[in-house]
Amino acid sequence: MKRNPLQLGYHTTVWIVALLAQQLRLRYGFSIAPRTLRRRMKHIGLRYKRPRYVYQEKDPHRAQKKGAIVRKLSRRPFRAVLLFEDEIILRLSPVLRRAWSLSGEQATFAITGRNAQRVLFGTINMNTGHRILMQWRNMRQDGFVAFLHLLHHSYKGRPIWLLLDKASFHTAPGTLQLAEALDIKLIWLPKQCPELNAMDHLWREVKGDISANHQFSSVKHHADFAQDYLRKLTNRQALKRAGILSKNFWLKSFLK
Repeated sequence: MKRNPLQLGYHTTVWIVALLAQQLRLRYGFSIAPRTLRRRMKHIGLRYKRPRYVYQEKDPHRAQKKGAIVRKLSRRPFRAVLLFEDEIILRLSPVLRRAWSLSGEQATFAITGRNAQRVLFGTINMNTGHRILMQWRNMRQDGFVAFLHLLHHSYKGRPIWLLLDKASFHTAPGTLQLAEALDIKLIWLPKQCPELNAMDHLWREVKGDISANHQFSSVKHHADFAQDYLRKLTNRQALKRAGILSKNFWLKSFLK
């Protein structure tokens, strides 16, 4: 179960019962009915669930870059605010998850081909759990620039150290100049390592609790609902769902 079927010459990326029964027959020379195999699989704790996407190629220097970030943060000014930043695209069409349907029929969801979207920019303070959120019409530089101004206004008088990925609109020359002018230091996370970004964990909660299998009347209603959901969390709830209170949190030494 831990091996990708592609590595064994199959033209699929996940195991289904019939395919697994075939592989067991080829490897061990015995035949087992799919129905029996399914029952045995449930008995040993295997579950049938939808897989999720993960990055295949992570930053080859991930460990070294994490260490460099830790050393850099240790030299931050005493009054500096440590924030994680990330964005999420919310669409009118719902995120589809597993659901019940009639036997022999696949559940369907009608779409028109037009899928409106809103972007939600967000940060979480890794020490207090305080969140700052902002809606925008697209995921471009103008939205991120507006969000930097909002952060500067929200933490007026305090330097901001922002941990984020290297999206193109994050690294644009105009963005870098503005961040320097607003006393916002951008700390780049290793490439394709979303598990290091606490805001990414919060977005996952939004997708599962708000967006999955739910049809909103408009994309703005969807964005408003998601924004309200995050704002109603207590600071401790937000820290917990973002993974910051975990004993394995990678910046645990910087928590006050």
